[in-house]
Amino acid sequence: MGKEVSRVKAGSSASRQLEERIAFIQEYIKLWRQFFEAFADGFEGRKIFKRDEEEFARVLNSLAHHHYRFSFTAGKEMSGVDGILKILCEVSSLSHLKGLSEAQLGKIQVEWHEIFINMNKALGRWISRRPLTPEEQALAKKGGAPPQGQAAAPSEPPAAPDESP
Repeated sequence: MGKEVSRVKAGSSASRQLEERIAFIQEYIKLWRQFFEAFADGFEGRKIFKRDEEEFARVLNSLAHHHYRFSFTAGKEMSGVDGILKILCEVSSLSHLKGLSEAQLGKIQVEWHEIFINMNKALGRWISRRPLTPEEQALAKKGGAPPQGQAAAPSEPPAAPDESP
């Protein structure tokens, strides 16, 4: 059995902080994906333009710049967070990546995927702390299991249906 997740109360300051944390993690994951897209298909027969290098450098620098905040924000929910810096240090430019052997590039791609999976697991753990939706609350009241088997008392009763003509 998994450990029980405590959900935050809807509308609370903890709920707002949780949503900010989730939004930041999602943006960092989006950058991590952009980083990978620059070299995902390899470099055989590919010409690297100055604008490609500039865009890659922008994404790389942004990932490095926000790494500390991401590490703090993802917190204990993500394993292998230091692997991000390892990859960022190994990859200085697209031209550098193009010069790597297929085996070296493949190793970086595998490491990237492992980190990507861990990022998404951490994101899922934070998302699971959100308050139950009205639909999940109704399901819990009926005895059904809400997502991840977390039966939590509703923080607010569902709104009564509008019965005006």
